[in-house]
Amino acid sequence: MTQAAKTRIKGIRQSELRDKLRAGGHLQQVVLNIGKIDKLKVTSKTFKNSLEKLKATTDYQLKLVNKYLPDLRSTELTGDLNLRAKEFSDMYDDE
Repeated sequence: MTQAAKTRIKGIRQSELRDKLRAGGHLQQVVLNIGKIDKLKVTSKTFKNSLEKLKATTDYQLKLVNKYLPDLRSTELTGDLNLRAKEFSDMYDDE
């Protein structure tokens, strides 16, 4: 099997896994937890406990997602930044 085929298969598997995680609602739950944290009343007696519980739950959900999916931000940004840098340098070549 060629390297290109292996890369293509890996991409398909990652895409399928992303779809499964999306369907599982892990990321949506993280967003809901952030909303709950925002609505907590600082003056409440249970503020600290509630905050810690929501923070821990959110951390574990994000770790679960990150365990099965690599962080693609650096890959996506690298390609985009190279293009943007070239466009930026081309703007000043005329001067």
